[in-house]
Parts: sequence; structure tokens; C-alpha cells
Amino acid sequence: LLACAIPHYGACAAATGPVSAIAGSQKIACKLLSLTHPDHTFFEGSDNYKYETQTQYWSSTAYNTPACVFVPQNAQQLSFAVTTLTLTSTKFAVRSGGHMPVQGYNSIDSSGVLLSNSNLSTLALSHDHATVSVGPAYRWRDVYSYLQPYNLTAVGGRVGHVGVAGLLLGGGISFHSSQYGFAADNVVAYEAVLSSGLIVV
Repeated sequence: LLACAIPHYGACAAATGPVSAIAGSQKIACKLLSLTHPDHTFFEGSDNYKYETQTQYWSSTAYNTPACVFVPQNAQQLSFAVTTLTLTSTKFAVRSGGHMPVQGYNSIDSSGVLLSNSNLSTLALSHDHATVSVGPAYRWRDVYSYLQPYNLTAVGGRVGHVGVAGLLLGGGISFHSSQYGFAADNVVAYEAVLSSGLIVV
């Protein structure tokens, strides 16, 4: 929903209500994405499209057929995609680990674009071994395997194939929650892309 602050003495000047997509905008958005990033934009019929729309989901109930799939390599490419989708009023879905089984939550039909986090794969331990930076491409089993040689772990998911991003955004119950709280309580910082395309921490 669009929202605005309403002063005590006046009304909101901005329109409120659900944001509507413009008919056919997904075709324009896909064209812009493919012109700018042809190696990261996939269309139905390609092996990469099939991989992103079927094999990455925990449940086949979430399979869907977006107008195209965009797989950014970094925050700047994601920023470009979000800006493109915003300016063209295109519906989109975002998929990280793909554990949500409900169709339309991390998938979208041909009326929109799927943003896949498959290649946002930062995984790095800080010099003091106090924090780990994890991209949304990963599932918790990847994080645990990475930390094991350091004799470390994280307050993360109890099932290895659950995605990092979804669990953290949803709170996240961990085997360590009785001592350290929800997984989300242990996040030091998020890097995020706003609807304006601005990258913030």
C-alpha cells in the first residue's frame, strides 16, 4: 500500500490504496532487463529459466511461469532491477531459498517478473570471527558447513534446506534460541535495496 503521514490539521495529499500493475508492463521490464543484463535475464524455454522456476523450490506447489527471471550478481544489479520494476509499475516476486510452499509468495505468474537471489552469494567470516556475512542465495546448511572448520555456528534454522533470508525475515526459531533469542535478534545489519533503488545498510 502507498502510505503517507497525515498531520493533525490536514489530509494526505498522496493517493492511497493498492499499487496496480500496468497491463503489459512485465514485457517492457523484461525487455529492459534483457537489454542491460542479457546474461542474467532468462525467458521460458531456456534451461536457466527452468532451473530458476522449478528446481529451486522446496515444494512443486510454488512452481510458476513468470514473464522472465532476473538473477542479479550484486546489489547494484538488484537496484537496477527494482528501479526498472518500480518505474514500469510491474508486479514481481522475490525468491531466495524457496522454502515457502504457497504459490505467489516467492513465485509469480506471467503477469510479473521473478527476482531470484541465486547468485547473491556472499559468505565471509569477519577477521575477529565475531560475525559472518551471508548472501540471500544460501540455505542454512551452507552457512553451517562454512563455519564448521572454525568451530563456530550461527543462530539459524533448525532444518538445513531452509533459506537464510526467509528465516531471518520471519523471526527464526533456532536450536540456540533459548540462549540467544530468535535468529533475527542476532542480525548485526542488513544490506537492502529500497523501492527507489537506493542501497542502504
